[in-house]
Formats: sequence, C-alpha cells, structure tokens
Amino acid sequence: GTLPAQVEGAPEVLLVLMQIDSEEHSKVASDSKDNLFSRTGGPNAFMLVNGEEQPTIAISPGQWTRFRIVYAAWLKGALDLAVRGCEMVLLAKDGIYIRDFPRSISMAPIAPGGRADIMLRCMGASSEHLLTSAG
Repeated sequence: GTLPAQVEGAPEVLLVLMQIDSEEHSKVASDSKDNLFSRTGGPNAFMLVNGEEQPTIAISPGQWTRFRIVYAAWLKGALDLAVRGCEMVLLAKDGIYIRDFPRSISMAPIAPGGRADIMLRCMGASSEHLLTSAG
C-alpha cells in the first residue's frame, strides 16, 4: 500500500540487458575449451534483452506498464535507455524509490550493474516501439 494505485496495478515486465562482444566472448570460450558459443554474421558487439536479440515485448496501447530493468553490462559505460514514441517516468533506481514520482524522463541513464524501474505508456496503436541506447 505505499505505492500509487497506477503503479501497484500496472503490468510488470522484467528486462535484463546484456552487452556481448563476440570476439571477447569467443576468446574466453576458447581459453576455457568451451565450444558451445558461436556466432556467425552480425555486428561484433550487440545487446541481448532477456537473452534474445531484438525481442518483441507486448504492451497495451495507452496502458502504463512497469519495466524493471537490470543492466548487466561490463563492456561500456552507462546505458541511455529511450523508447521512441512513448511516455516514460522514473519510479526507482537501484531499488530505491524516488521521492518526486512521477518524474517524466526522455531517457533513463543506467550505470553498468545498475537497476531502474520505469513506467512506460505508449499511446499509438503501433505494436512496435524501438528501444534505443546512446551508450
């Protein structure tokens, strides 16, 4: 009962974001005699979301959805998370709720190993909104 009703009743999505460097990963796999990891084609460095490359996550248009984000990175600096065409408000960082909720944001900077809880609402009927990062 300490959160606003729109937060408590919102659907939740957990996102674990990982950066992968194919060359570095292949080197570690080779050094450890692991032949399970292989990748052909595509960029050398790429992002996985919940273990998938460019997954589709369904959200209802006009409905606030809570995203619990874990940035499990080690290669780069902060993740500057943005979702085009949607409203975004910050709820918590590293499990600590902010005092001035709802704080409207256009980007959520998340440090490597950091967590953020954001509320997202996409008004358009489009079923796809691109998640972007400048980091």
